[in-house]
Amino acid sequence: MNAIKTQLNFGGFYNTIHDSIVEDAVAFDIGAIDENDENDWDNEDLINFSNWSAYKSEYCKDWVTLLNEELGTEIVYTELDSPREYNFSTDVIIAHISVKDTLKLFKLIKENDLKEEVIEEIEKHTTSRSGYSPYYKYADLFKSENRYFLIEIMIDILLEYREVVDTMIVEEFYPNIDNEIAA
Repeated sequence: MNAIKTQLNFGGFYNTIHDSIVEDAVAFDIGAIDENDENDWDNEDLINFSNWSAYKSEYCKDWVTLLNEELGTEIVYTELDSPREYNFSTDVIIAHISVKDTLKLFKLIKENDLKEEVIEEIEKHTTSRSGYSPYYKYADLFKSENRYFLIEIMIDILLEYREVVDTMIVEEFYPNIDNEIAA
């Protein structure tokens, strides 16, 4: 398989809806739900639960599946990359994308008239400013060895524009949720 390794910025688990969904799944699976159908954070099994990474990984696999459904791609989940500390970065999904799907992303950018947004995002990442020295120059992102970063930017723009993947995931796990909360 001729694929490019990239990362998917899904928002991470630190204080996000994704974290809440995983917490609820764990609480439900181990029976740590109180009489009000809320997570029972006083439950010893929930307090001592230690397999969060497996639940988070499964969640990320589902997230990639829904992303693929939305974009019409076959992006392959590889792993969840979590920082040791959340003060500088958050969780990202490491994935592989085929050249065919990369071309599909370019097509989606064009069809949705998002070229300017992609250019602005590239400029944001490649322009020096106070407190920020870019690692790449603008032209560097179009080199084959840096294609992973261009792909990451395109997916970020498509996710921002479409605003559906998070909503789809929330609805998948919480079918009766109020759409105001999901957005």
